[in-house]
Amino acid sequence: DMSFVKAIARVGPRCRLLRLSQFCTFTEKDLGNVNVPFTPFTVNVKGPRLGADESVDTKRKRLLYQSKKRGWKETDLILGAWAKDNIDSLNETELEQYEFLLNQVDADVFAWVTERVDMPAELDNEVTRKIREYIKTHVFDTPNN
Repeated sequence: DMSFVKAIARVGPRCRLLRLSQFCTFTEKDLGNVNVPFTPFTVNVKGPRLGADESVDTKRKRLLYQSKKRGWKETDLILGAWAKDNIDSLNETELEQYEFLLNQVDADVFAWVTERVDMPAELDNEVTRKIREYIKTHVFDTPNN
């Protein structure tokens, strides 16, 4: 039923953006008027986390990859270039801050790092300030398709 899919699409980003916890539980109330049998379910909205078996080097590689493959070409170019030049110099705290930024919605990330809108307090940190400064000093060219 497409109404169910649309309801998930509507609620999912809200859960992810609010960062209520690593997991977001969907209930009938969240989904609104969906005429299908429904059992509440939980979704991991933060994505992969640094686990006991993930080294800092592995995390850097994963975040570099995620920086280049976000979905929005503009955000891919900015964050991919920044990560390529800076990811190796980040400490573990900064890596966590960067991962938190990567887990946000592309349109919001683009607006924040390009200073089109104010950065939310929970994302205003040393890493996002470094990204903003990087953008001011670099030109991002795209090949003609």
